Amino acid sequence: TTNGAIRAGSLTFSRQWPSRSEAQWAGLRAGPPVNDGVPERTTLLAMTLRRSAVPLLLFLVVASCTTPAATTSSSPTGVTSTTSTSSPPATGASDLAPCLTGDQAFATDGALASGLFNADEGDAELVAGLRWTAYEGCERLVVELATAGGAPATEPGGVRAELLRSKGIIRLRLDDLVATTAIADRVVERDLVDRVYVVRSLDGDLFVDIHLGSAVLARASINRSPAEVIVDLQPGGPELGARPLITDNVVVISPTGGQAAYPVTVDGYARTFEAAVVLRIRAEGELAVEEVATTADYLVTWGEYQFEVPDGPQGTTEFFIGEDSPEDGQERGVAFSLVMG
Repeated sequence: TTNGAIRAGSLTFSRQWPSRSEAQWAGLRAGPPVNDGVPERTTLLAMTLRRSAVPLLLFLVVASCTTPAATTSSSPTGVTSTTSTSSPPATGASDLAPCLTGDQAFATDGALASGLFNADEGDAELVAGLRWTAYEGCERLVVELATAGGAPATEPGGVRAELLRSKGIIRLRLDDLVATTAIADRVVERDLVDRVYVVRSLDGDLFVDIHLGSAVLARASINRSPAEVIVDLQPGGPELGARPLITDNVVVISPTGGQAAYPVTVDGYARTFEAAVVLRIRAEGELAVEEVATTADYLVTWGEYQFEVPDGPQGTTEFFIGEDSPEDGQERGVAFSLVMG
């Protein structure tokens, strides 16, 4: 034949023999090719080297196929993404995970690292990605910051972090210069972190909400060059309070059920059509209250909303926050019961 191939596993190595004229083939039949009068020979050593090249190449290919334990969600500048990923716990040579090292203490509630608010002027203008890693005994979430052009920022600017235990979240308020984001949210669904949202507040600034999966102790810090906000979590502390209520287009932070009294404040964030979100309160199946608010964003990322309800029906009520589907007119959002006293 004029072609030769060696197949190993799923890789095929082929050698194409050069085309020869009939005259050249005739010359080959007459005898071996001559180079400066010395016949070309295939020695035993050359044959052995050729045979060992394929297994060596296969070993190098397999050895290079490794997967890191950490996972990252990020998007090109100007493109907002919604992701759903998770990763197995990371392993390494160190006996102590990085989210457990250092002298900074873990907190059970309230502000995380009172000195986290950085007085230095930052160059971060974009949330570029969310990186989460699980270790033995702890989890770490990293918010990656970039310049407006998408290059890694060197200074994060002013950042505040707070563990809101009664609401089951950790909130990171970013510097005023961080005006946009390349990622809107991320589903993690692990022991300590359930999911993460990037939200535009009613003031126009961005904050990051980390929804917790279980009771945690937490601490926060910043990194420079590249600019990052780091949150470390480990199991512990009192049980979490009420959890946020979540659908594909609406998140309700409070209230989320149980009992309440007027005036009642309903807040959260949403990505509803044209930033319009509706609140409806029903009692015994009858509509008693209906209000419409505008969220702070919906095109780029999640937008905060807030309703102030001064009065309404007493007793067991049904709250709905969301929108009416443009396809069939059905309500799309969060519905829950609340006993109003």
